[in-house]
Amino acid sequence: MVEVLVKDEENNLLNAIRENVTLADKDMQDYSALLMALEKAKGMGADHVTLFINNLALYNRLNTPAACCDEALQDFHQEAERLINHFESVTVKLKDEDSELPEFHA
Repeated sequence: MVEVLVKDEENNLLNAIRENVTLADKDMQDYSALLMALEKAKGMGADHVTLFINNLALYNRLNTPAACCDEALQDFHQEAERLINHFESVTVKLKDEDSELPEFHA
């Protein structure tokens, strides 16, 4: 699951997005959810987003340049980087079980 907070230039919360995809491979599942959430945020015209990632491997890949990955994930990772570069700012946080986020809108 990936959760995204969408904020404006003054850091006001505009929306919150939660995406969850069910696939056999956990990493592909989380990349798919990330791509869907980033596309929605882009479609909303977001400039600033905060990503809450509950997959430690994905979190590490997004926070470490050139950290990716096996061949099966290369396309997912490159598309995520392309979308992330669309925004003025992106913060990536590891979501723990106690994190409470605002109400989500699909």
